[in-house]
Amino acid sequence: LQNKAIVLADNLGEWDLALKVLDQVRKIALHDVQVVGAQAVILARLGKHEEARKHTAEALNRSPNAAVSYQAASAYAVLARTNGDDRDLALRYLRQTVRLGFRNVEHMKNDEDMSALKDLPEFQAILQLARDIEK
Repeated sequence: LQNKAIVLADNLGEWDLALKVLDQVRKIALHDVQVVGAQAVILARLGKHEEARKHTAEALNRSPNAAVSYQAASAYAVLARTNGDDRDLALRYLRQTVRLGFRNVEHMKNDEDMSALKDLPEFQAILQLARDIEK
């Protein structure tokens, strides 16, 4: 079901349907915090800012690992498209993501959710940090 949600959201842009699938997954996999993080990103894409923030906080409180931190960065980066205050949170969680072990620079550079950050010197510095750690 998670793969179905990913295809619906990322490949087909069917965010409402993807959110419904993730709701089903959440009922089955109660302890899978990445489902909550995925919901946060989709809610942000749908413009449901407060719900996205709530889901992001829940995911981070339950398990602040690299995957969840990246989802938080993605959600806040999407929110930053319309609310510049979220940009700092997006950068903070992206930096945390790298420190926790996620260093896929190409993914970060090509992730559409990060579009509000890509031209910022801070974003470029985080990418460089990831490159430097990998050396």
